Amino acid sequence: MLEVHTITWIEQNPGVTVTEIAKRFNRTTSSISQLVSRLEKKELLSKSWQPDGNKTKRQLHVTKKGRMLSQAHIRYDEGRIAQMVDILLTHFTMDEINTIQRYLACCVGDTFEPLHKTW
Repeated sequence: MLEVHTITWIEQNPGVTVTEIAKRFNRTTSSISQLVSRLEKKELLSKSWQPDGNKTKRQLHVTKKGRMLSQAHIRYDEGRIAQMVDILLTHFTMDEINTIQRYLACCVGDTFEPLHKTW
């Protein structure tokens, strides 16, 4: 599951580095480096040197195959979120859902994306 989320995040943030991904997903740079190597072997992403000539950091980009997987993942997530919203609306009012969203935003900080952005 981390693989497809990583691919989607790289597609949405082209040029990111292994270090940035590790911070985003709260993983070690070593584990993300290994993950990136696996994804590169599967031809889902590619690496390039930073344009400023920095030879210590490689930028990551999805390939066409990676973009197709990412888009399929996004469509799947959107469908699941729509189902979840439908279920929530049968049990809670919009005010209650908004309260839950505010609570979750406090719990997870900037990694939380409110449900209302997707429906």
